[in-house]
Amino acid sequence: NNGYLRSSKVEVENLDNQIFTMKNEINNSIIQSFDNNVVKLNTIDAKEEYVIDIPIEIKKDAFKDGEVTNIQLPDGLKIIGESAFEDNALTSVTLPRTVTTIEKAAFKDNEGLTEVNTSVKLTTIGDEAFRRCTGFNGSLTLGNNITTIGAAAFKECSGLNGSLTLGNNITTIGESAFDKCSGFTGKLIIPDKVTSIGD
Repeated sequence: NNGYLRSSKVEVENLDNQIFTMKNEINNSIIQSFDNNVVKLNTIDAKEEYVIDIPIEIKKDAFKDGEVTNIQLPDGLKIIGESAFEDNALTSVTLPRTVTTIEKAAFKDNEGLTEVNTSVKLTTIGDEAFRRCTGFNGSLTLGNNITTIGAAAFKECSGLNGSLTLGNNITTIGESAFDKCSGFTGKLIIPDKVTSIGD
């Protein structure tokens, strides 16, 4: 397999190296995937738990504007593409240890998202990656492997109300990265390696 999506309600109909098609048994909607390591949902009508088996990358807009509530991401995944899960109904996400990059707006506007367990290899959080994830609460800790926090990455995450801890290897904090996160408490220490902080 070069990558597939499966759940109790989704079955693979046809699979080859270039394209595969799946049928959702609930509403017979057609789900298509293009390229070897890409999942693209043309239709998601059912609120279900999807288990994603995809090596390397989830491509841009793969699940955008859907109703996905729970996902399990496999080891081997490295990149979560731009707007991959934007505007869904996710409540929690656990990133496999292999993920290095969360691209722009990947989880933006998942207002019910309360928890993200980050990968130990995560280095880059893109612009607006978690913007308006208002369900986040408590403290936010960004690990030592992270080097870049993009512009507006956590903007309008208004539920955060604990401490903010930045990893020692962060070099770049983008413009408005934590704008309108007014509930943070405690002392913020800027790591020595930071060379750029946006407005």
